[in-house]
Amino acid sequence: MYLFEWGAVVIISASVRHNIHGLSQVAEVSRRLDGISRRLLEHDSIDAAIVLTTCNRVDIYADSAKGVPAAEAECAIARELNALPSFLHGKAAITHIFSVAAGLDSMVIGEREISGQLRRAHRQAINMHTTNSDLSRVVDSALRISRKVAHSTGLAGTGRSIVSLALDCVAERWQDAPNEARVLLIGTGAYAGATVSQLRGRQIEQISVYSHSGRAQSFAQAHELVAVDEADFVSALAQADIVVACRGLGNPIITAELLAQVMPMRDTELIILDLALQTDVQSDVGTMAGVRLVILEDIQRVAPDAAQSHVHRAQKLIKQGVDDVIAQMDSRRIDPVVVAFREHITDLCTGEVDRLPAKETFTKEEVARALGHFASRIAHTPSVLARQAAETGNDWEYVRALHSVLGIDVSQAAREANIRPAQLSSGGKCPLSAFLNRDVDVKGSGHHEL
Repeated sequence: MYLFEWGAVVIISASVRHNIHGLSQVAEVSRRLDGISRRLLEHDSIDAAIVLTTCNRVDIYADSAKGVPAAEAECAIARELNALPSFLHGKAAITHIFSVAAGLDSMVIGEREISGQLRRAHRQAINMHTTNSDLSRVVDSALRISRKVAHSTGLAGTGRSIVSLALDCVAERWQDAPNEARVLLIGTGAYAGATVSQLRGRQIEQISVYSHSGRAQSFAQAHELVAVDEADFVSALAQADIVVACRGLGNPIITAELLAQVMPMRDTELIILDLALQTDVQSDVGTMAGVRLVILEDIQRVAPDAAQSHVHRAQKLIKQGVDDVIAQMDSRRIDPVVVAFREHITDLCTGEVDRLPAKETFTKEEVARALGHFASRIAHTPSVLARQAAETGNDWEYVRALHSVLGIDVSQAAREANIRPAQLSSGGKCPLSAFLNRDVDVKGSGHHEL
């Protein structure tokens, strides 16, 4: 007897985010992410993992191993994070991934930077070979729907983002004469690039960049900025109207000691926007005279609500996208069965070829005879099963199964034979199940197992 076990894809999301766990716990968890994708794949319960980290969330998207309870994968993730994230699995997890990609789960609803961050996280997982086809299909679909949300709703129309809100918090410093505002950018990562775009969108062009890692020169060339080297860092701080820090390495680069050198060189307030989850600015800097420090918690408090009509439209698009990707994965799950069926037919065909006499050419009659024998072998088992279905009162179910499997319309023949729907008789079996399980007598069929 042969039984088919259908392994279900179980997508899992594990989320530590600002509005549930608080920014301090998000920062704490983000310090433990080095190499976490590979560590997760060392657990037997996890087949794939993608790690998304932003200034206000740490998300892990995983595909649990086939046949393993989702709870085992969730325990593995919690142990690696040393935290208790919010878990979702199945359709709820996929919906969460779509909502994240579209910006509906962000600190600033509708912001577009998150889709780029998810795209980079996915690309990194591909390069590290920590994702698989199912998880990648979900993320690709989520990114595609996020673009549709951006184009079909008003959520992205106002350029909403963490950076834009931070700049709005200090608008009095630059909005009257943006071309005169001098901004020092600290950091050269992806978020620094988004910051440059936001600054230029506000006609702020006097932008310099500093990086302790030495990447300032290449970043400046790529974005047409002014690079600041180590020797000029203090003077650059003294001349800047606004400092935007977005390194996020967890070791503050702007300290009270450093600003004690800078402030005597200034005659105006120094504005510092610390947009890093793992802060770039020492906490006591905010208490210094002449310094205004804006941190993520400040931005969180002023983040406006999105228009509900836009959110509802986005949610409808997300629901359709989730249903579509689940249908795609369901359709792909039967691929091994299709392959096995094709191999069965190929084996029958190979057997017929082997029966042919060893010669180069064949007459039309010989070919017709060989094809007729091949057709008889294919039809033999279904024919035996048809008679058994009729004997057990399952002939209607057999007709339906024949149509489902082979696409053959035998409705007219069924009417002529007076075959009608009926309940399965006691002890009866669906002929398709019987075919799969091989629990019928098909002696002499010469068949190959499916």
